[in-house]
Amino acid sequence: MKNVRNHLNLLALALPFIAYSLQAQQPLDLKTAMKYTVEHHTSVQKAKIEISKGEALVRQSLSSGLPQMNINSSIVNNPSVRTSFVPAEFFGGQPGEFAKVQFGTNWNASAGAQLDQMLFNQQWLLAVRASREVTDFYKLVLEQNKDQVVADVAKLYYQIQLSRTQRGILDANIGQIKGLLTVTQKQFENGFGKK
Repeated sequence: MKNVRNHLNLLALALPFIAYSLQAQQPLDLKTAMKYTVEHHTSVQKAKIEISKGEALVRQSLSSGLPQMNINSSIVNNPSVRTSFVPAEFFGGQPGEFAKVQFGTNWNASAGAQLDQMLFNQQWLLAVRASREVTDFYKLVLEQNKDQVVADVAKLYYQIQLSRTQRGILDANIGQIKGLLTVTQKQFENGFGKK
């Protein structure tokens, strides 16, 4: 299982090289490979996203301590005010009669504003510090991921260079063996060698 994971990690590291070489169609030096992988590797991208999340958390924590202003307003339009019947004797009328009275207004408007400012809150200060520490932690994780990716890329790059050198040596050995085979065949054909 660990072997499979190592092969998958190597494949994940090699994919940016393959994509870059297919895109550019030119040799890839170590410095360019490291730069390209640091910019495009998934663990680095994930760490950058975590940093931006942490910075958003810091801004959110800070914003709760800033002045908070609430503004509200309302307008009421009563096209027909409700009419009620009350005994007329309340207004000096005859007992038993009812008078029409309207309660309310046609228009009513109100507005209000409220400003709140936190003076001191220990929990808020701790939350701001904690969210900054989380952001700093993710910055360290980003640097660690970059270092790890650079080390893996360098290791893989030199393994590829070593493989190319070994392939050149093998090709040279094959050429020498073919040459020796040709010489030996000629010696055998001319009677100077035994099978």
